[in-house]
Amino acid sequence: MAAMPLLKRFDTGNQAVIRVRDYGIDISPEALPRIFEASYRAREAVTCAPGLGLGLSIAAQVIARHHGTIEAAPEEGGGTTVIVRLPLAYVERQEDHAAAAAQRVSI
Repeated sequence: MAAMPLLKRFDTGNQAVIRVRDYGIDISPEALPRIFEASYRAREAVTCAPGLGLGLSIAAQVIARHHGTIEAAPEEGGGTTVIVRLPLAYVERQEDHAAAAAQRVSI
């Protein structure tokens, strides 16, 4: 049985950093640059993990639309670490925009 993924969250002041370590199958160096492409499935994943190759692509698109980044790196001893960075300042601007919009509403 594989170990459960390890999840950590950090706040660096201007961004939230989410780090997930998975102890599953290794991602080959050849596959690593392509794992965020839609419908891409690494050769090693095709035989042991179900899916269509859309999950990481969709995640990358959602994160990009929130002005964030996502990256993946293999870990020594097996598994992969995925790091997501999302700006906290963007959230504040959205809150300011919502407050300004609420002030413009008249009944």
